[in-house]
Amino acid sequence: AMEFGPRTLGARSILASPATEMMRENLNTYIKHREDFRPFSAAVPVEQAGDFFEPSQLTDFLQGVTRVREGKQHLMPAAIFGERLVRVQGVSRNTNPSFWKLLVRFGEMTGLPVLLNTSFNLFGEPVVSTPREAVRGFYCSGIDCLAIGNFLVKK
Repeated sequence: AMEFGPRTLGARSILASPATEMMRENLNTYIKHREDFRPFSAAVPVEQAGDFFEPSQLTDFLQGVTRVREGKQHLMPAAIFGERLVRVQGVSRNTNPSFWKLLVRFGEMTGLPVLLNTSFNLFGEPVVSTPREAVRGFYCSGIDCLAIGNFLVKK
């Protein structure tokens, strides 16, 4: 699926567990090659957003910032910036069923249906828009796995 606009919403994204601070460092150092202070967004099924984040106008389009619920910060340190702040993408089963299923399954496996979501582009390059660009980005970075449609490539 192709996406339009300034944010990647699951189709052309690098996804990672937010459970350790080290993940933010790894993404910034080995994949994005950017400053440590720049935050990543978090994606969560809309039905479970209230379990982890304070009420807000969640959208599919990463348009706002909310806070992680008090006592839940330890679950997702790589997603948090400032005072428990996080950019959250609420993923709907109706509008993005594949990404929604992935988040639900990740939650079943880990107890946390939240993934870091950042654009799939390497430093100084545009976001990938073809499978060829995705494969090139995969092999030129520290990314472990690449999913394109029903295919999974591992290093």
